[in-house]
Amino acid sequence: MKEAIEIVKSPVVSSEEAHPVDQPHDTFHDKKGTLIMRTYKCFILLGSLFLAMSLLLTFAPTAFAANSGLARASVTTHVTMVPQDSASDPCNTAQRQENFAPLGFTLFWFKMQTSWCWDYRIVTRHTTVISWGVTGWGAAVDWHFVAHTPIHFNCYIASGSTLQCSGNHEYAIATFRNGISGVECLLTINEWENYRGQFFSGASQACH
Repeated sequence: MKEAIEIVKSPVVSSEEAHPVDQPHDTFHDKKGTLIMRTYKCFILLGSLFLAMSLLLTFAPTAFAANSGLARASVTTHVTMVPQDSASDPCNTAQRQENFAPLGFTLFWFKMQTSWCWDYRIVTRHTTVISWGVTGWGAAVDWHFVAHTPIHFNCYIASGSTLQCSGNHEYAIATFRNGISGVECLLTINEWENYRGQFFSGASQACH
């Protein structure tokens, strides 16, 4: 009696059935391509930012020159008890400049310069000049000069002397405002000169 042998054929699986049409065929390579494209876009963005910063660093100090200003004000005093030969008195000039540079770049500045003469008894005459300005960096972030006080002057009795006006003192204040934040900053400068030709100065900053 012969045994029946049943041959069972395995179903043929097509390539389309092995990879359904609604699934990606090569997920690894697609992700790799997407990553490369994103990296490329990042490089383009960083390159654009670098170029923009380079242009800003190159042209910022001069691009806003029209918004920067330099102005001057002065005061001159003479002492009535100057001797007849005072034209031969020694004279000197000194100055103090205060820069507002919170991040290392000067945004605006204020300067006081004084020339004075002395006869080793008193200060015989003096002239004080103030000047101010907003730099290109300051103009780029909308800083503006607002106003300055008059140059205040007074005589005093200097150390080692008993004579009035053996020392001179001047001070002035300049105000600057930021147009974006509304913050105002005051720069104050004080200067002292005496009958021995010595010069001293001090400055302060205050913002509110």
